[in-house]
Amino acid sequence: MIHIVATAVKSGKGGISTALIGFCESETLTQAGVNIIESHKENKPKLESFKAAARRIQNEVQPGDIVWIHCARWFSMLRKYALARIAKRQGAKVFIQFHSTVTSDYAHSFLGRRLLKRLYSVADGVCVLSEWWRQLLTTKLNFASHRIFIVPNPLDKRFELLANETEYRAPNLKEVHLLAMTRLVEGKNVGAVIEAMTHLPPHFRLTIAGDGPLREPLEKRARELGLTKRIHFTGWVDYDRKIDLLRRQDIFVLPSQFDAFGMGFLEAMAAGLPVVALRTGPTSDVVPHDRAGLLIEQCEVQAIADAVVTAIKRHHEFSMFARHYVATNFPADTVLPELLRFFRRHHGPHPTIRHRLYNAMNACSEPWQWWLKGNKLPVVYYDRTHNVGDAINPYLLERLTDRKCLRLKVGRHPHLLALGSILHMSTRYSRVWGSGLIDTVRVPSQEQLKKMHFFAVRGPLTRDLLAQRGAPVKDAVVGDPAVLMNDVYQPPQAEKRFRIGIVPHYVDKQAAALDGLESRADLTIIDVQQDPETFINALSQCEFIFSSSLHGLILADTYGIANAWLQLSDDVAGGEFKFNDYFATTDTISTASRVNNAHELTELLTAPERVCELRRFTGNKQRLREALFKAIDTL
Repeated sequence: MIHIVATAVKSGKGGISTALIGFCESETLTQAGVNIIESHKENKPKLESFKAAARRIQNEVQPGDIVWIHCARWFSMLRKYALARIAKRQGAKVFIQFHSTVTSDYAHSFLGRRLLKRLYSVADGVCVLSEWWRQLLTTKLNFASHRIFIVPNPLDKRFELLANETEYRAPNLKEVHLLAMTRLVEGKNVGAVIEAMTHLPPHFRLTIAGDGPLREPLEKRARELGLTKRIHFTGWVDYDRKIDLLRRQDIFVLPSQFDAFGMGFLEAMAAGLPVVALRTGPTSDVVPHDRAGLLIEQCEVQAIADAVVTAIKRHHEFSMFARHYVATNFPADTVLPELLRFFRRHHGPHPTIRHRLYNAMNACSEPWQWWLKGNKLPVVYYDRTHNVGDAINPYLLERLTDRKCLRLKVGRHPHLLALGSILHMSTRYSRVWGSGLIDTVRVPSQEQLKKMHFFAVRGPLTRDLLAQRGAPVKDAVVGDPAVLMNDVYQPPQAEKRFRIGIVPHYVDKQAAALDGLESRADLTIIDVQQDPETFINALSQCEFIFSSSLHGLILADTYGIANAWLQLSDDVAGGEFKFNDYFATTDTISTASRVNNAHELTELLTAPERVCELRRFTGNKQRLREALFKAIDTL
């Protein structure tokens, strides 16, 4: 059971109460079992709400349950810390999620850091809204990156439907409608949008949807500028009226100085509105610059006006991309499966003596580091769930270099980052050799990327996304290092025992489509959670391979076995991105064969030669090997 401890959903003006709507409506969360424990409700005394929440945790939380606690600012954090302690006494696993912009301020103050570290000490894991927040917590507070998971605020069902609408709504160029929807407080820079209206033609209209202490001064300024006929203040717009308002607008303009996430940006993009915003904090993680809108560098009136004019000219391009972007990346049922796996695989912050010694060694200064570790290769890779694609890391590296590997849990010193969709685990000390992005959202910050060293990346999709963020990837070789496996290991020569081998990703091992296949004599199901040699031996016994695991396909190609990309579910993290990234390094761009049940899979397997193919790696394996030793030279 997952217990969500947070402000009552839909009870307040924006904030957590709005952000959680999508999660609460999710079928994925409902199937996992969810219980909402309200820690606060508008117009209800905070102490009374706290006591009620504490009683519910004591009465309803069982050992082994997950308690997912959502924090806002100072007093909210103190209350949530107390509730977290109660949940831990109940034997639950506790995960803290930060939502407020002031979390950044706390990370830079003595008392704030103490509070954040207190929350971290009681948590089994921490959830943040974007990569910018993860970098803040790892660099300023030394939080372990493997205990931080990025959970963007999702679209709720109504906005998800809105984002999936395919009809383009062109603006009426005789009367262009701009929208600024936010709390009217300092830092939101709504005043700058009003000033920008004086630089825009008279047929541009501005709607300001929101309330707050600055409403009266902003209305006064609009009157002083003679803009009362062009600017309309609506007051706060309730959740139920929000979509109707968005449908009547053309551009969303909000050069906010700082937003924890920017749910308004997401909702605007779902409605097909190009966004004009300020490139600051997490906003660049949410709004793709020059694709779904424009991010300006400074909150300058002329810059805002110029961006609005450009956004109107490129309205069709920005609008269509914005909808596709949020519909693909922000539905709750897209975000949640990987989060649930994060919940399952984390077992608490209190390390054993062995782990404390290991972490102390890992954090030591550079000269002592090598004295303690010897001449081992420091490597960061994913190993929370045993999987052949990750297990190849030490196997391949040790055979290519004739040096033992030392897995580092936190990359606080120069280290190799090799196989896997693990670039979101990187730090500024990473020497990247063949890693890839998991998707188009979890991309490290521009500041971090510029400090990293890239010697090889998995594929051109990863390379191009990194280049857009300013990463120095111009000279990086392209290729997944697993293509080198046949240089270091050859399976025993033997006759083919099976016509077909099926390699389900570890999240697909219980897929309904696999039911009943074990009885077939011509078919074997190959477990992806075993060591590389055993896995490769099993592959080599098959004439054809069907795999929903990326490295099942890569290794089949590497060892000359015709194969097909099988899609058994939507649970494989990252969707199609990593597969297409690899295919782009071969002579064939493959598409997935989607099956939903045993009958469809049986039909697919009747003629494997029709769907299976053997891709040829088009990169340079020698350059890929050389890139490894160049990376090692920089350690």
